[in-house]
Amino acid sequence: MNELATLPITQLAQLLDIQSTLPVLNANFDEMNAALDAWLEKFDTVLTVESVKEGKGAATEINKLKAQIKENKKSAIDKISTPIKKFDDNMRALENKCETVRQRILDQIKNFEDETREHCRLQLAAARSELWSQYNVKVEFCRATYDDMILISNVTDKGNLTKAALDKLATRVMADKALQDRTERRLLDLENKCYRAGLAAPLSRQHVESFLFDA
Repeated sequence: MNELATLPITQLAQLLDIQSTLPVLNANFDEMNAALDAWLEKFDTVLTVESVKEGKGAATEINKLKAQIKENKKSAIDKISTPIKKFDDNMRALENKCETVRQRILDQIKNFEDETREHCRLQLAAARSELWSQYNVKVEFCRATYDDMILISNVTDKGNLTKAALDKLATRVMADKALQDRTERRLLDLENKCYRAGLAAPLSRQHVESFLFDA
C-alpha cells in the first residue's frame, strides 16, 4: 500500500505547500501624471462660438485617451490574475476530488440504509403474521402496527430482528389478543345474562356494537 494512503487526514492536508508572492503592479504614475497634465492643459480653455467645433474634437481625443488608459489597466490586471485563476482551478480540482469520493461513500451508505430498512419492514411483517397465527388472533382484531419500528437499529448484524424489536412487536400482538379475548368474554357474558333475565333470545353483537369496545 502506498505510504501516503496511511497518513492521518491532518497530515495529508499539511502536505499541500502553498507558496505565494503578493502581486505588485508598478507604473510610472508620476511621469504619466506630469505628461497628462501637460497634454491636457491645452484643452483648459473657455469655449467660444468660434471654438465649439474644436472643443468637440478635443473631447473626442480625450475620450480616446481615457479608453486606452482603461484598456491598459485591464490588460495588466488580467495578466497578473492569470496565475491566481490557475491556482484557484487547481485548488478546486483537489476539493472536487475529495467531494466525488465523499459523495460516492454517502450514496453507498444511503443505499445500504434503505435496503436495511426495507429488510426490517419485511422481517417485521413476517414476525407479526407469525405472532398473530401463534396466538390465534382473528382477522378482525389484527391491528398491531410496526411503521414506527422500521429502523436500522432494529436489525442485527446478521440481518435478524433484535430481541427488543421482537418483544415490542409481541407486546402489540398480545394487545390484539387481549382485545379479542375481552370482546369474546363480553359477548358470552351478554348471552348468559340475557338467558338469566329470561329472554327467549339473547341480544346479539349488533345490539351492542356501538359500545362493544368501550372501556
